[in-house]
Amino acid sequence: MTAIPIPRDTGPLPPQTLVANYPDGVTVFPTLSHVVRSVLFLDYAPRSLLAESEPWLPTDIATITSQRLAPLAMRFLAENNICLPPAQLEVLRAASFLATSSTLAILDATLPALKAITDSSIPFTVTKGPGTALTCRRPRERPYGDIDVLVSRNDFPTVVRLLASYGYAEEPRNTPPWPWFDRYCREALNLRSPEGGSIDVHHDIPPWLWTRHLQPLALISRSEPRSIGDVSLPLLTPAYNLLVTALHIISDHNRPGQTLMVWRDVVTIAATTDPASVVSLARQHRILGWLRWIIGQLPEDVRPAALWDLLSRESGNIPSTARLKLLLPPAIGSQHMLGQAFRLPLFNAASYLLGMTLPSRRFLELHYGQSTFSYLHWWRDSTRRLASRPIPDSPFSQQPSYLDSRGPSPTEALDHTTSSIVDSVPPQTSLPSHSSSTRRTRSA
Repeated sequence: MTAIPIPRDTGPLPPQTLVANYPDGVTVFPTLSHVVRSVLFLDYAPRSLLAESEPWLPTDIATITSQRLAPLAMRFLAENNICLPPAQLEVLRAASFLATSSTLAILDATLPALKAITDSSIPFTVTKGPGTALTCRRPRERPYGDIDVLVSRNDFPTVVRLLASYGYAEEPRNTPPWPWFDRYCREALNLRSPEGGSIDVHHDIPPWLWTRHLQPLALISRSEPRSIGDVSLPLLTPAYNLLVTALHIISDHNRPGQTLMVWRDVVTIAATTDPASVVSLARQHRILGWLRWIIGQLPEDVRPAALWDLLSRESGNIPSTARLKLLLPPAIGSQHMLGQAFRLPLFNAASYLLGMTLPSRRFLELHYGQSTFSYLHWWRDSTRRLASRPIPDSPFSQQPSYLDSRGPSPTEALDHTTSSIVDSVPPQTSLPSHSSSTRRTRSA
């Protein structure tokens, strides 16, 4: 029996046709099918452009579920009275339920540790996910797989030790070449607990090279206390959250522009913030050019008009544009762990390259055991990886790699469960009886 294929990851999405934007016309917004685009920008795209009469192909369902857009898709179907074949509808319904329940489970497991940080009087703020969800029309339509906590550089070691007392630890495969990598060569530490808690502790906003003027203490001091569950948490203000989200589009797991939900986040947060305040903050923290570039990447019909009008009058540039280009597909920084060096300040980048060239004995033992020639093995394998340019999945990148012995990550657990449900769904026999003459893929 053949089920609708729902891959764990649909792979890199194709880039949109290059537009006259900078740096030098490079774009990271992907080309999407009309169905996926309509679901992604529900509430923001003009109704005349929504895919109300197009068939939903298995590839659309695959992208929607793997990108955690299923809750939005269910509302899109209901509001437009679209009937899908039972097999497709069941996949979307299951993925929607799992996305919501996974978020609630992560919150439930993580809140005790966050309360402990609060009780210890350590200043911190929570960025992205929870705060973004509160700006949404329906918070459950914005699932997330972890809690991003930002602390000062001085408090970073203290918070990591505190979370360790609650069982939080880094996955073994994420062990860096040297302990000092956590402080100097990456912006955050990804910690997981046996109970399912998931906290990313940041001491700087990624990508670090472009956020040196966006200091953690400045963001922490402008947090707003909001109640989540039984705990009051300091959430980043929407204006600052918009800046962090715009930066995250490029730094997201070394896959620039590939997480569709982040593009929706930009549009959603922009709709709830004062454009003048956002522009003022971007200018103050010297990321005005970056924000203008990202907002300009959005399709014109969903681009925040008031914010774009102000940004288009500004003259701020993106510093270190040459390094930024090396991070964008198809450059080496988007395909290889070497890309981490391109997003770090000069001293940190040099430290990263040195540590990668001469890693610690403990690190090599994790990979090669008690081998006399472990350094030779490491240099040989590094040379091969550099030549082949694999997608980053290294034990010291920001993208977590989970070992079977530790169990799956929250995201992997969700995808695995969705795939299991899909395998049990009866095969699709036909597509909806809509006209198939409409072009399947349109440039956003």
